[in-house]
Order: sequence, then C-alpha cells, then structure tokens
Amino acid sequence: MNDQMEAHQLTRERVRHVVSEDQSGFYRLGYVLNGRFHTTYVGRSDTCLQRRLLVHVRESWQEAFVARPAENKAEAYRMECLFYHLEQPDLGNKIHPGKPDGVSAECPYCLQEAAIANSSTTTTTITNAD
Repeated sequence: MNDQMEAHQLTRERVRHVVSEDQSGFYRLGYVLNGRFHTTYVGRSDTCLQRRLLVHVRESWQEAFVARPAENKAEAYRMECLFYHLEQPDLGNKIHPGKPDGVSAECPYCLQEAAIANSSTTTTTITNAD
C-alpha cells in the first residue's frame, strides 16, 4: 500500500490495487471537489483494512477514500481518533471511535480537550509593564 494519503476512487478494483490484505489501518471516506479531498466518514480496521473498505464499496454511499496502514491496532485507533476530532462536526460518524480490544490507552485528543477545559477554569491576569 502507498503510505501517502492520496485519494482514490472507492471501487473494488482500486481498493484491491492500493490496499494490502490482512493489514490493520485507518481510512477516510468522502469526495474530491476542486482537487481537494473532503472527509465525510472516518474508520479503521484492526485486522484487514482492505476487507473493511470493500464493505464500503458495496454500500456505495461514498465516492473516494484515503487509507493508511498501521503498525498495530493502537496506532490505527489513534489515527482514527485524530481525524474524528479534526473533521468534526462534518462527519457522518455520530459517535466517537470505540477503543479496540486489548488497547488500554484512551483517546489522546479527548484527554487533551479535557485538560484544556480544566485549565480554562483558572484565571490569568495580564498586566502591561511600562
């Protein structure tokens, strides 16, 4: 699989050509407009990214995809979470990605948002030193 995040037409032939079998990874579905990929859904597969994308081909509700292999399901989860947070609220995903079995780490982006929310409760005073 090409490691770049290049958009491809979501067809059976294209998925089989660019995505390796039995490889975990994450993906984005969407469309290309004026040469730019617009994400409408994010997902991952902990076992076979190619098989997961072929399910989306059969559903035929999107026209393009970008996909990237992951070294393991924890990395695939982190990448799915990243794009889930980056692309909200324009996604068709209605709920946050679920944590895969055997992965103990929480979503790092939810943790960061919580830390920012908690730190905003403190008051900061800015003074001008003349």
